[in-house]
Amino acid sequence: SAITHPFKPFPEITESQVIQDTVHTVRVNLVAGSAFTPSRESQLLAALRERLGDGVAVHIARVEQIPRERSGKFRWVISRVPHTLQLSWSAPQQAPHDVHEHPVTR
Repeated sequence: SAITHPFKPFPEITESQVIQDTVHTVRVNLVAGSAFTPSRESQLLAALRERLGDGVAVHIARVEQIPRERSGKFRWVISRVPHTLQLSWSAPQQAPHDVHEHPVTR
């Protein structure tokens, strides 16, 4: 899919979750090893912006674990936007800025 493809070149990402909080805001939670450097993060952001368009702000947060559902699985993509307002993943728009968040101290 268009949203999963950008993650394929990053084997150091062991888990990821994409959350659409608003029409123009996407949050990406990542569980990643030390090989996922700031340079690699920038590469991922560039790939995501290519897919999502310049009108979508992408916030990356490194987390220790992706929350699981009751079934034990985690939802890879979550949209919190009403169905009538959901973003078309392939529609480029004008850009807000990207935000990089770094790991919380363990």
